[in-house]
Order: sequence, then structure tokens, then C-alpha cells
Amino acid sequence: MDIKFKPDVRMVALTPDTLRAIADLADLWASIFNGGKIPFVITSVQDGQHCRKSEGRPCPDGRDESLHYAGRAFDFRTRTGDLLHVELVIRQFLQSHPGWQMFVEGYGKPGEHGHAEHDPASPR
Repeated sequence: MDIKFKPDVRMVALTPDTLRAIADLADLWASIFNGGKIPFVITSVQDGQHCRKSEGRPCPDGRDESLHYAGRAFDFRTRTGDLLHVELVIRQFLQSHPGWQMFVEGYGKPGEHGHAEHDPASPR
């Protein structure tokens, strides 16, 4: 398993579930994308600007702030892989990781990335 990090990715206090998910997703990515020839890259954890109601960036799901700030969410690069394989990675990950939500944000646009968050109480 090989996990790369975009420069300046900040990880201060991640939950054990988040650490395990990053490792599991990296393994799955490598198995689907030619044995790791397409790198698995974490692009954001607790850095960057994510939704936060108090700062005028409302969350689409109505939360006060993104789970990134609690160490329960991360973003990963998807533009290096084709959508079919990215969707396969996401589907297989979600089948074996209850309580996780994962999707591609901004497909085909600058800044496209995968977003994963752990919220076992979420009805999604």
C-alpha cells in the first residue's frame, strides 16, 4: 500500500476509524488501479476551507460544520483515474464500511476530488 499526501495536508487528530479507512481505501485503490500505478493521494484532511456555518459556508446537509474539522472526513484525488474505476472503488469501499459516505465532488471540473466522511448516525 502506498499513500501519498498533497503538500500541506494537515492531520492533527484523526479518529481511528478515519485512519483505518484511509489505509483500506489505499489498498482498494491499488488493487483496482493496476497495482498502484495510479497513486492514491490524500488532498485534504483538517486543512483547507470546508463548510462551517459560523463562517458563512453552510453545509449542504445542514450540519454546523464539516466532519473534516473533527478528523472524521478526508478528500482524495480522483482526476488521475477514470470515473468507472473510481466508482468501483467507492462502491466496494462502502459495501464493507458501514457508517461511511463517499462521493466525487465537482466531477470533470477543476478541483474534482473524492470526499469520504464517517458519520454512523447519518441516514445516508
